Amino acid sequence: MVRSSLLLTIAAVAALTLSPTTVSAVGCLGDDAELVLGVLHPASGKNTVKAGWYLPTVEHVVEKINENGGVTCDGTDYPIRVVFEDDGSSPDVAGEATRSLVNAGAHVVIGTYASSVSKGASLVAAELGRVLIGVLASSGGIFGADNGAPLSYTVSSPPSYKDSLRAVAHAGATSVCLLHTTDTPMDHLFDPLDEAADELGLRHNSHTFVDGAHEHGSADTGDYASIKAAITECASGAYDVLFAVGTHTPVDMYRTACEEIGWVPKIMVFPESNIGDRTVVARSGAAVLDALSSAKWTPAMPAVPYSDGILGTAAEFASSLAASMDMAVDDLNSNVASAAYAVLAATAAIEAAGVANPATELTQQMIGDALSTLSVYSPVGKISFDAASGYGELARLVVQHQIEGTYTVYPLDAADRDVHYPSSLYSAYRDGVVAAGAMCDTERESGNTQSLARVEGLATAATILAGIACLLALMILVRKSSGPSTTAVKVKSAGCLKPETEAYVVGLDDNGDSKA
Repeated sequence: MVRSSLLLTIAAVAALTLSPTTVSAVGCLGDDAELVLGVLHPASGKNTVKAGWYLPTVEHVVEKINENGGVTCDGTDYPIRVVFEDDGSSPDVAGEATRSLVNAGAHVVIGTYASSVSKGASLVAAELGRVLIGVLASSGGIFGADNGAPLSYTVSSPPSYKDSLRAVAHAGATSVCLLHTTDTPMDHLFDPLDEAADELGLRHNSHTFVDGAHEHGSADTGDYASIKAAITECASGAYDVLFAVGTHTPVDMYRTACEEIGWVPKIMVFPESNIGDRTVVARSGAAVLDALSSAKWTPAMPAVPYSDGILGTAAEFASSLAASMDMAVDDLNSNVASAAYAVLAATAAIEAAGVANPATELTQQMIGDALSTLSVYSPVGKISFDAASGYGELARLVVQHQIEGTYTVYPLDAADRDVHYPSSLYSAYRDGVVAAGAMCDTERESGNTQSLARVEGLATAATILAGIACLLALMILVRKSSGPSTTAVKVKSAGCLKPETEAYVVGLDDNGDSKA
């Protein structure tokens, strides 16, 4: 059975209201002896290859739940049966497939991959008054009560961007320049950010659209001019934070534009660039040092709070899933978390609705009400949905690529390091150490960008204060010395120094801030 970690708290359950459409007292699922999950799956069409991880994950999670006794609803244990329909990677086909799943007796419909396809499914689900949980669709105007689909939800989570804002605000930032770098305006991404910035007291712009800055663009394609113009606008507002939202944002191009303009923000945030991914680090080179991003789900998610009584910890879930798919854990697509989340959400909602509505055959509205009030942890994130937008809170930690490596810095209860703020690059520019337009040549080692720095003729450094010990642990420090010294150290380069200097090493200035 789904354990207590997938149940609502007593307080949350009490908050659910009884539906006036009580049918009978025969049980949660009426005369049905099993819970039927209808799953939309791209078995054909353009999404087939991309979503190859989706179906095996659903099957694996259902198997684990059934091994634990199935779903317990109002005292009765129900095994789960999954029925599938091909969505054809098409909105129209997905709509008809949704209708077929409902006709087949599905209590909840799950899927599908891609926003455009999910739109077709959501329209039919709304027409039929059925609960739908999207797996990987983040576009606005599809899910939630605000969009005419009060029983439709999605796992993909733009609200996770808010945590990046919370992280920099906690570190001391007071202003942020919001840049929109996807290929089409998506206000559903920015409205929550505007609200979050206001709540945090962060001064911010009315987000600037950067035309064409997506899909690893380059200066040769014309993207760079747009990026440089947008950053010039940010520079004029003297913002602390450059916050660039969009898929595959070319981090190195932003860094180069800042150098050429001669302005560097105190910290850069690229919530969709996944700074925790070694390929992003390798591709972007020195540009990623001290940058923040929302990391995709990973088996390394902390056991507390991300675990439950069904799948265990993130590492345990990844290990068992990889074994079932006959592949290595490192080869798992991070999006498996979305599929697992949808299944866990559906089963948790059934259980919670049963607690809130005893001796009653559940209606779709009761299940939807339960989804809207869920607040439980799992190895793939905190299962919780916003009723208005339909968005769920898929686990996305905020990470920072610091000198020694990439570390979780937010939420605080999952952080293993503090945010390094302001960044090394900002401090170097402030102190006039890094020349405008200078980029370091780097060597790639095991996917991590590093350079060999030789530190010569170092001046006397300030005595280290005990109160900032945890911050100093993130930096390479030069302790007080009586004269010049020569030391070879490896650092992840934040930028080049003036021509007469080989490289830099991070230290502290008289104010306790980092400097080169």
